[in-house]
Amino acid sequence: KDEADFVANVLSGQPDPPKYFAEMKKLNKEGPRILGGFARPAELPAADLSKVIASGAAVVDMRPAADFALGGVPGTINVPMNGSFTTWMGWLVPYNADFFLIGDAAAVDLAVRDLAMIGLDRVGEWFAPDVVGKWAAANSAPLSVIRSPSATPNSYSRPTGGLRRTLATEMP
Repeated sequence: KDEADFVANVLSGQPDPPKYFAEMKKLNKEGPRILGGFARPAELPAADLSKVIASGAAVVDMRPAADFALGGVPGTINVPMNGSFTTWMGWLVPYNADFFLIGDAAAVDLAVRDLAMIGLDRVGEWFAPDVVGKWAAANSAPLSVIRSPSATPNSYSRPTGGLRRTLATEMP
């Protein structure tokens, strides 16, 4: 067999590289934006969540998948703060627009640092986890969940105009 057959055999069945790999190539060549450190963005009041979702901005709920499975705000996406967090974020969140987080202060601090390492440094603001219950009460609306335990980054596509789906992941 020749080299082309060998390469094809080795690469068959391999997943596509995460979308952020292309962004990392650019960052490695040009260097990252100068951030002046990793500062926690401002916390927004719960009353602002509907307006942020309506704007089409990505809103990422970082609560554990089990908590999200009990209820999430429609229009948000669940990416639990775990070992796969930056990989999922690199797949799902746009690099060229602000995005918002739902999580506690410690998780937000960790997310800001970890995401900057893959070039996702446009965290707009964040909401505390209690925003979920407050949103449901203020809107007299049920929380919703789309459960997809077998989801992979390849099985989810980012629609234009912002993330408008809710996805609970069961990845470690």
